[in-house]
Amino acid sequence: MRALALLLLVTASAGAEPGPARRPPPTVEIRMPKVTGPLDANIVRRYLMRNRSKLQYCYEKQLSITPGVEGAMKAAWEIKPDGKVVNVGTFGLDGEVAACTKRVLELIEYPKPRQGKSAAVDVAFIMRQP
Repeated sequence: MRALALLLLVTASAGAEPGPARRPPPTVEIRMPKVTGPLDANIVRRYLMRNRSKLQYCYEKQLSITPGVEGAMKAAWEIKPDGKVVNVGTFGLDGEVAACTKRVLELIEYPKPRQGKSAAVDVAFIMRQP
């Protein structure tokens, strides 16, 4: 009985119409940040990578409204001695993506820079469709 049910299931699925091919999701590439001050660029990158899904959401949300939008966006901010982010500026690509990205970046809390000093960060994001 089980063999018959399995045979019917395999036969039914063999004749099924294939669905549309799934496209890979859009990508957000985070370039290596340039950090001026007492905080390692690899640490900044690691924290950005932890928040990549939020940055991806910013891009995908706008992509659903404005198909075909893609390109580079730059961001700059300061990490205060307590690890909090201030003075975020984002520019390029699309105003909505930049505004959303700015909100994400403002919420990241980094380790405290050494020597009780601030660190300045510049980074580029490349957002594109496959």
